[in-house]
Amino acid sequence: MSGNTAPSMVATAPYPPSSIESKFFYYGIPSQPRLVARSSLDVWLEPTGPEAYFLPKESSPIGLHPLREIWEATVGPDMVLYLDSKGVEWTSLDPVRMGYASESSPPVIVWIGVVPGSLTAEKGVEVATQCRNILSAYNIDIHVEIRESVVLRSAGPKMYEPVLTSHPTVRAREPFSTALGLPICAEAAPSFEGTGGFYVSDPSNSGKIYLVTARHVVFHPDKERNNLHQHLESSQRRNVLLFGDAAIEKHITAIESEIGVNLNLIKLLERRLEGAKQRRENVAEAEKNQILPQLKGARKAIEALEELHAEVSKTGKARRTVSSAMSFYPPLMVLGRKSLWRIGQ
Repeated sequence: MSGNTAPSMVATAPYPPSSIESKFFYYGIPSQPRLVARSSLDVWLEPTGPEAYFLPKESSPIGLHPLREIWEATVGPDMVLYLDSKGVEWTSLDPVRMGYASESSPPVIVWIGVVPGSLTAEKGVEVATQCRNILSAYNIDIHVEIRESVVLRSAGPKMYEPVLTSHPTVRAREPFSTALGLPICAEAAPSFEGTGGFYVSDPSNSGKIYLVTARHVVFHPDKERNNLHQHLESSQRRNVLLFGDAAIEKHITAIESEIGVNLNLIKLLERRLEGAKQRRENVAEAEKNQILPQLKGARKAIEALEELHAEVSKTGKARRTVSSAMSFYPPLMVLGRKSLWRIGQ
């Protein structure tokens, strides 16, 4: 990160985030959630200077980690009991890896989603700290982060194939691709938001693709018994929703923001190119050779992003139900073992 502002003092305890930290702490995450609180002591630094920029973050599965072995049986349920006892309006509870895109092995955290505006930063620090204490009781040394998690009904444009990381639209396209972590919720219980996990195929049904998710995403734990549910006829249909109008607008705005970043970059590069003309010939040539490829890349990025923006804007109001036939395997805990649902024909 370039030109960070150093804090006047080092934090000795978790602190409520500033409005700037809250807004940009998860810069790079497609949904752009606001940070409510966290249990870590690391002081967040705001980039400063004429060319300051935020480093993008990304989330990923935890993979092999001690928490994985005990999450469903002990840690997860203990956190649910605590959150409910404190009246926290939580919408999601997930162990994930969260770090900067350049990190090879980002740290594992427990990521809690709450209804926007339902939890103050001060109270959030208390909740995050207590949830970390629950982890410590099981000898798990990781931190807890709380974000605002908007519950959305399904609406969205068509899904796109993922592209290479070198593609100029890779970050803007990710929310509309078949990537991990798609935001989903049950049509019957839209206040319970969840995410899709990973994809599997069924050898007995060639061409069928399934998405693994937690049972409580589709079956409200307070309203449904933890019994086997298997889709056998239309009366047993359970719809799962993907995206919502607000989410589409947010992602359209994110695309527009990326276009704006590239437009500003072009202005900066053009000024540098103009200034290079005043330098010695060999210096000017070296500067030109460095700037021209960047100019070309920024212009190509704008072209690709504008094309994506037009497509998403055109189809963004079409409502979509992504699942109609589902089979759930019993007996599953509220936070428990993953369940399968079909995402397309």
